[in-house]
Amino acid sequence: MRLPALFRSGARRVRKPREGARRRGFTMVETLTVAVVMGTLARIATPDFHRVVLRARAADVAADFQTVQLAVLGYRADHADWPDDSYAGLVPDGLAPYLPAGFSFVRQGYLLDWEHWDLPDGLPGHPDPGELAGISIVTNDRALGRAVVKLLGRSMPHYSLGSRYTFVVEGM
Repeated sequence: MRLPALFRSGARRVRKPREGARRRGFTMVETLTVAVVMGTLARIATPDFHRVVLRARAADVAADFQTVQLAVLGYRADHADWPDDSYAGLVPDGLAPYLPAGFSFVRQGYLLDWEHWDLPDGLPGHPDPGELAGISIVTNDRALGRAVVKLLGRSMPHYSLGSRYTFVVEGM
């Protein structure tokens, strides 16, 4: 009596696939090759993704700047004066009606700040006192600050000091 193959000891015979039969699955080499290619593509695309996200955030900041700038210019047209200076993150007194409903100077990752300075009398070349007005972004994210300067710096005079990036709206 012959035992079923399951109970027999010894070498097992490997069946060869029939001609025309398809094999199933992938070999280990094929799988590793795909993994290496995907990893390389991910490494190439990741820095571009971060750069695109940074540019999008800088564009969001630029839109906030434009919103505040239009509100300030509307205030100035109605009152013949600039709004008073305030602290970073606080909407200046009287400016809220000129801003969209619910607009805040506290944003995700940065604060907006309205700046207004009365210049002292007798500056060289300017015998009359003048004014300087600007909008600042206060952020600890230096990459965001540099991206905003790169985006807005061509169209607006600006300066930066530490984590504050200020863009001049109007100066005399």
